[in-house]
Amino acid sequence: MMDPWGGPEGPLLVEAALLLLETLLIRCRMSEMLQELPNVRQIKGEGLRRWFISDDLELILWYDDEKKLNGFQICYDKLAGTRTITWKMVNTADGRNKSIIISDGPYNKSRVYSLVERDTETLEENLRDFILKRLKSHGG
Repeated sequence: MMDPWGGPEGPLLVEAALLLLETLLIRCRMSEMLQELPNVRQIKGEGLRRWFISDDLELILWYDDEKKLNGFQICYDKLAGTRTITWKMVNTADGRNKSIIISDGPYNKSRVYSLVERDTETLEENLRDFILKRLKSHGG
């Protein structure tokens, strides 16, 4: 039986196989990072909405009329039954603004933080920092 890696083509085959593997690894990593969806449907009277997706995470951002972020929703574990965490600003009875996080049940704060930290590398730095700070400051 002939060795497919032997002969004059052997080094070229090895180099091609390594290049293919590197390309696949890069593509896998890219699918983990959030990518912004173009042409997201905007709802009249609700301000600007942006939507980002990755393999296991979705991030929806809501902005007020002055284009200031006033809410976000993180959808995670999409492959195992989607879970959600929503942050938003609300007006209290005494007229003050308060930041709250609402989840669809108990969640592992450090795990969600790690998922979001990993997948948001493509976001604008100030936006990423804002989201991570809110996740860290609220209980889980």
